[in-house]
Amino acid sequence: MLGYLFYAYGIYVIGRIYNLLQLLYINIMGLTFYSIIYAIACIRREIIEKVHVSQWPRFV
Repeated sequence: MLGYLFYAYGIYVIGRIYNLLQLLYINIMGLTFYSIIYAIACIRREIIEKVHVSQWPRFV
């Protein structure tokens, strides 16, 4: 969901048509970016190490 918001409002921010909601688009994109960074930073290393994949996907 955060990735979608970042992408969608990124399109609005760099679009050529500016309107009254431009500052709102920039703020939403900025908050989404920092939310993604915060979510990645909060992932615990112990949890990632406990995940065990029995068989890695094969590329054919």
